[in-house]
Amino acid sequence: MDDPRRIISAPEKERKKIQPATAEAVRMVTLCSLLVLKIFILSLSAYMTYKNVQVALGLTAGIGWLGLVFCIMAAATSFYLGIRCLLLIGSK
Repeated sequence: MDDPRRIISAPEKERKKIQPATAEAVRMVTLCSLLVLKIFILSLSAYMTYKNVQVALGLTAGIGWLGLVFCIMAAATSFYLGIRCLLLIGSK
């Protein structure tokens, strides 16, 4: 990427203050965190589909606690992404 600062949503003069190395770090943290978040959401969707079929067939009484674990992990990943990006941008 020619200028990694392009992906940061900020006014132009604020964006120019951010070093390219910091912007690249923000880009990498964002990409990795979004990949992990996507995996958690897809896993949650697959698990919920499986458990809904199990409940519909009468093989189980509820959806279980694993769905809650996936939701907590997705929320934690989102929180980590936000805090990490703010810390990286704030350390100009």
